[in-house]
Amino acid sequence: MGPLRIPAVRLALIAVLAAYWAFLGVVPAFNEIRSDFPNYYAAARIALQNPDDARLYDDAWFQAKLMQAGFAHPGKFSPHPPTTAILYMPLAFLPPLAAFNTMTALNLLFVLLAVIYLSRGLSAPWTESSLLILLSGQGLVNCFLLGQIYAAVSLSVIMGYYFYARGNKAAAGIFFGLFIPIKYFPVVFLPYFAVKKEYRLLLYSAIPGALFAAASLWLWGWETHRRFLNEAFGPHLLSNLSLQSPFAPAFQSLDGLLRRWMIMDAAANPRPWIDSQAGFWAAKLLVLFALGALAVRRFIQYMHDPAKQALCLILPALLALVIAPATATYHFLLLWLPVGLLLKHYSNQGRHDLSHLTLMAYAAIGFIPYGLFYPFAGAGGWAWLAYPRWFLILAMFLMAA
Repeated sequence: MGPLRIPAVRLALIAVLAAYWAFLGVVPAFNEIRSDFPNYYAAARIALQNPDDARLYDDAWFQAKLMQAGFAHPGKFSPHPPTTAILYMPLAFLPPLAAFNTMTALNLLFVLLAVIYLSRGLSAPWTESSLLILLSGQGLVNCFLLGQIYAAVSLSVIMGYYFYARGNKAAAGIFFGLFIPIKYFPVVFLPYFAVKKEYRLLLYSAIPGALFAAASLWLWGWETHRRFLNEAFGPHLLSNLSLQSPFAPAFQSLDGLLRRWMIMDAAANPRPWIDSQAGFWAAKLLVLFALGALAVRRFIQYMHDPAKQALCLILPALLALVIAPATATYHFLLLWLPVGLLLKHYSNQGRHDLSHLTLMAYAAIGFIPYGLFYPFAGAGGWAWLAYPRWFLILAMFLMAA
């Protein structure tokens, strides 16, 4: 990594990045509650007090519950699955600020453990794993400011890989499967283990999901889950976000870009490049098919090459973020393991050019000033300039493929 190979340079950069994270993320998080934490906290309080009367996916009803809990933030529980509330229930016994401070302290612990286990899993110095995690920049800051759980999700898959590399298939499966019923993303790693016929790992990965599903059904009942599937999960896959505009460039995605290009909306997008609903769906399906076919082809090829098998863990993870219906900066904490594995693969192959390009793209995702690009969202054919994060993750995927 050029100058980053010099220990003093690495330590200095770690200190600067840690200060950036601390002053913009950690310190404010100990002093003020912002969204999105109130949504999770309020749902957990409802679960403790009166789950039988819950209407989690009725946005007006849930907003009233937020106000009753003392939060002035506009909010909603959609599109989160009911299992999310179970995860936050231990915090719901505390007053709001104490609960948020506890979440902040837990996130600090998750980051520290991620540094340790990513270093051990990749057999790399702790300075390299620290840099990789701190280079997630604004995503890491927002994880703390908003009380998000993505540091824990990323830690879970890192520990899954750590235990898999050491032959503990049961522990690996549990850690890979732990957050699947809540944040879905870790499921992208399971095809690799299915092809490898790691049936013990796959069996254990199903245990957390089964327990969460049983607990959620017992707590909320079937009606809440039915409403989640019909009113939250399905629309979310189509980028139809309640109380949020599908044209908002903050939720960078293929859907968002194509909507800007091809869907006219008098208020949100009055000047599309081409006004064509059919063109939108044709372009979306074509891109999804092309990227999916490329990923499957490379997956099959790389599984037959021991030197490239690690890419079969990486490609599905990158593809998932490329085709996700909406992304926020904190979602890219999920890249800690895939990018770490990718950089290690490039190093083993002597492809330092790809290593440098990947690291630059990853750092740009964390630190690019997105506010400078958002004004291009309404600029017709130039709307693609408002989606730098999507193009950066696409570039990483294409380089890996």
